[in-house]
Amino acid sequence: MNENLELKSISKLLEYNFFIPSYQRGYRWGEEQVLKLLEDILEFSETKTKEEFYPLQPIVVFNDKSKFELIDGQQRITTIYIIFMYLKNIVKKIEKRKEELENLKDIIGVCFGNINSLKDKIPKLGDLIYERNNGKNLNKIDFGKPCIENPDCYYMNSAYLSIVNWFQNKNINIDSFLDTLLNHTKVIWYEISNINEDEKRDIFARLNIGKIELTNAELIRALLLNNVDEYKQKIEIGYELDKIEYCLQDGLFWYFIENKDKDTKIDIIYELLADTYYDEIDEDNKKRFDKELYKKNSFYILEYMLNNNKKTRQEIIIDIEKYFRYLEEWFIDKEFFHKIGYLLTVTNIKLLDFIKKYMKSNKELFREYLNGLIIDEIKNIEIDNLRYSRDNAKIKKILLLFNIQTILENENITYKFDFSKFKTRKNKDDIEHIRSQTDPDIKGKQRKEWIETILKYYYGYTKANNHKNINKLAKDTLFNNFYKGISEKLDYKDNFDEDIKDSIGNLTLLDSAINRSYGNSFFPIKRAIIMEKDRKGTFLSPCTKNVFLKTYSNKISDMMNWNQNDIKSHQKAIEKTLQRYMEK
Repeated sequence: MNENLELKSISKLLEYNFFIPSYQRGYRWGEEQVLKLLEDILEFSETKTKEEFYPLQPIVVFNDKSKFELIDGQQRITTIYIIFMYLKNIVKKIEKRKEELENLKDIIGVCFGNINSLKDKIPKLGDLIYERNNGKNLNKIDFGKPCIENPDCYYMNSAYLSIVNWFQNKNINIDSFLDTLLNHTKVIWYEISNINEDEKRDIFARLNIGKIELTNAELIRALLLNNVDEYKQKIEIGYELDKIEYCLQDGLFWYFIENKDKDTKIDIIYELLADTYYDEIDEDNKKRFDKELYKKNSFYILEYMLNNNKKTRQEIIIDIEKYFRYLEEWFIDKEFFHKIGYLLTVTNIKLLDFIKKYMKSNKELFREYLNGLIIDEIKNIEIDNLRYSRDNAKIKKILLLFNIQTILENENITYKFDFSKFKTRKNKDDIEHIRSQTDPDIKGKQRKEWIETILKYYYGYTKANNHKNINKLAKDTLFNNFYKGISEKLDYKDNFDEDIKDSIGNLTLLDSAINRSYGNSFFPIKRAIIMEKDRKGTFLSPCTKNVFLKTYSNKISDMMNWNQNDIKSHQKAIEKTLQRYMEK
């Protein structure tokens, strides 16, 4: 299979003859899609500069000598044909009724100016033939009249009427609109040849299951492989791109550099390159590109660099490999992995900023750079003054860094902090009180869940055989006695003030779903639940596990309580671990 990829204007497309085979679904665009296309083009026509163009989604065609078989993109192309059919019909009406031109302007709602000028601007349309519509040429359909002979005809006619109504209700500069549609609206033209019928159907099926458009990554891949004649070289380029994608698909790798998922992970490399290349485009040509838009659709910038001899194919491939190599080096290096992952999680620093600094530094200077960024992020945070609710954003930064630094300082810890599990849980980390705020003051459903938790983790009962007991114990008098009895058995003493309960020494990061599973339970009950979740593979940050194992406590003989001394010891451990970043 041979492939060719380029940008084509609508004016160029309308010169071609297209054929839409019967294996494709028919025309099905409704009013919403038609009007969105018109509005987008109109808006762009009012704001564009001379060099800018409006990009439509790609179309895929098979070159069949006298015509192009349209494999994907028929909805857009058909709608554009129907727009021009409407404009041609308007010209015919105006020619027939020149003497009523002024009245006609009011009827159609468009100022067309010189009729001959307009007529000259509307191009001659090539054929657009639907095989499933008895091979009828779209140019021969009499739009505007009721059509129910088949679904395609019905939807096309409905689209035509939507276009008529849109033009009638808009005050449009038709010259500007036409110029934008014909010369400043472009599609990515993806042309294939030397394939059989089965291969055509396979391509169509892949593109249209769930209406999957060609992705940015697929377009760039085709761009890089386009006109590479040597088979071995094609295989090598494809293999390298596949290897990068495979590595980035590893959640542990991906989420240390990204906070959100992407279907095609290599896009992050292409976006980095587009962001870098944008700065290399001369000022006149920069006007063609909206930086934020085009770095996300990085194909356009890479295509510009390649086609304007700003970069060779080999140079682009080398840059792709180089940027990935940087990410790979960071992933392997324990300190880089954790500190870059932390900074990308809690700050707005861009990944490209790290790459630019890394390219200009040796590793020691880069380590100093990372440390400096962390210091700048937390140096003004007074740990002793942090309080729950009021300072939650700062508390999360401190507790996350406490986990990161704990891993870095312990040479016996060989695992990495799992940013993947940390970022992808349905319920993100809550800041949870280690010792509950208001144990006895729970009501209704929360009270029943609290009782169920005590029965399960203290007495070993299940909800199934204690449903009646739970309902009885939930009544005020029985509950107060039950609570008092459990408190005595667990030697629970609520004898310290509310302020210390809200300090960072009594707080930890924990999935909100786990929080809800034990509500305001006593410390040993929480501890039992946490240990059970850990055994089942639920993600727990290392310092959260340490808290419930009482690792930071000076007195570990009392495993049933979390008291003021434990809170102070935990806070001191946080301060000591982060001391290097807190000193001013």
